[in-house]
Amino acid sequence: MKLFPVAAAAAALALSSVAVAQPAGADKQPSKQTASQTSKHTPPKHWKKSKEAYQSHVKACQAKFRSYDPATDTYKAPSGKTVICQL
Repeated sequence: MKLFPVAAAAAALALSSVAVAQPAGADKQPSKQTASQTSKHTPPKHWKKSKEAYQSHVKACQAKFRSYDPATDTYKAPSGKTVICQL
């Protein structure tokens, strides 16, 4: 089967555009949690200070540790161990 140069170019263009197509917003970085999102977290049982103090604590831990989980107040240390955030 022979393809004409124009048809071959059109087919190549169609295939290349499919291969590089990305969903809308794929180039955006994931956003950090806003104050309203962090206020939804209730302090874990080991937290003895106020809820307001916990919200400030959550923001500090999120800023320092990418693996921080506000539900458990823990993060993953480089060793792989789960550690309670002490900030």
